[in-house]
Amino acid sequence: MRLTLRQARLNCYLSEKEAAKLAGLPLRTLKRLEADCFDVSRENLIKLLRLYEISAEHVYLGKEADCLNKQNKATSLGTT
Repeated sequence: MRLTLRQARLNCYLSEKEAAKLAGLPLRTLKRLEADCFDVSRENLIKLLRLYEISAEHVYLGKEADCLNKQNKATSLGTT
């Protein structure tokens, strides 16, 4: 199951401010990408993937709400 960028950040026990600073991104950019990372630049994605120590194949590239809906459906069906 793929994670949202917010879930990946929380798995690293980082606040938004900490993650933005460590990744070299404005806080506003990080918040926007956590809500919808469909159009994330390659450069910003790589920064976050390195920070969170996760590969791109494990990150959902789209709207956070869509990912959470898919996760909830999979959980309710027992397909996690």
